[in-house]
Parts: sequence; structure tokens; C-alpha cells
Amino acid sequence: MAIPFLAQTTNDNGESLAQALFWRLRHEDSNTREWSPDRRYLYFIVKRMGDTIQALPEPALKNSLPALIQLSQDPVKRGTASTALTRLGDFGPEGAKALLELLQDNHEDQETYRGIKRDIFIAGLIGLCRAGKSAESVISPLLAGFLGDQIRTNKPTYFNNRDELIIRTLIRMGAPPNQILDLYDSPRFERAKFDRIVQRASAETERACRW
Repeated sequence: MAIPFLAQTTNDNGESLAQALFWRLRHEDSNTREWSPDRRYLYFIVKRMGDTIQALPEPALKNSLPALIQLSQDPVKRGTASTALTRLGDFGPEGAKALLELLQDNHEDQETYRGIKRDIFIAGLIGLCRAGKSAESVISPLLAGFLGDQIRTNKPTYFNNRDELIIRTLIRMGAPPNQILDLYDSPRFERAKFDRIVQRASAETERACRW
């Protein structure tokens, strides 16, 4: 399949590459729910395109918000190319709103494979973590979704890597620690560990968003 934009040779900081990748994602027949040997390569093609978009420099994606939102609304490709969706965090409140909707839709999609649901969940959190204080407007609905199980199915009973990412993300977004504590009411809850995570997240920059 011929890909437009790549024929351009101007020095545009990778913007033409970003356009080409999104064009290919839109036109790729990649129904990865039909898992079979003759379709397996499609999964890896789409996944690698998502990884490439995630790694592009910020100037390359400066005009890519509509394409990222379109990808986030694709019920199949948003799971396979989920790493690309972390870059919604570069687009302030509008990107944060799209990430919140991604997390909410992911919970409601009962047909998606469990592993892909996890990948979308992690991508949504990393994107909000990248957004930081510019995602402040979605703190309340995000906390409400966690507390009401509208975003994930089970409240945490002990700390794991996913829960650490949740705490780091909320702290970087500007959520008060006492509101985050409401998520952790189990007897196995470790307050000292929670305090250490909060302290690290407050001091770190983008490193806090790693999974």
C-alpha cells in the first residue's frame, strides 16, 4: 500500500511521518479480535505503529490531536496501538478529556480481550500523568469513576504497580492526597508506602509516568 506524505522530503521535525502513520492506521484492515495465524502479523504491524507514534518528538505531533482522538474511539485499533494514545497527554484539557472518555469506554467494552483492556487502561493513566496539572479538570470524574467502579471493576486491596501508577498520576494531576486515600480502605493498605509514593511523585517529572 502506497503511503502519502512520506514522499515529502522537507525537514518538518517528523510531522510528515506522523501523518503517514496515522493514515496507515486508518486504512489498515486490522481486526485483531479475529486472532488467527494469517492475521497475527497485522497485530504486530499496528502495535509497532503505535509504539512509533509514542516515540515521536513533540513537534511531530503538534497537529495530531484529531487523529489521536479518532484512534481513541476505534474499538479495535485503540487497544492494539494503545501506546500512541499516551500522547493525548500532550494536548492539555482537550487531550485529558479524551483520555477520561477512553478509560470510561474501556470499562464498558465487554468484548475486548482482558490483556487489551489492561493496555488501554495503562495508556490512559500514562497519558493523564503526562498531562499533569493541565488535566486538573478531569480529577473529579476520574476519582468518582474509581470509587464507583465505573472505570475499573475492583478497588485495590493492596499496592501493586498499577495502583502506584494511579497514585502517581493523580498526584501529578493535582489531586489532594486525602481524596486519593478514599480509594484505599482495605486492612492491607500500607499508609507508609502510600506516603512514599506521594513524595516521589511530587518530586519527579516525567519519570513518574513510567510503567
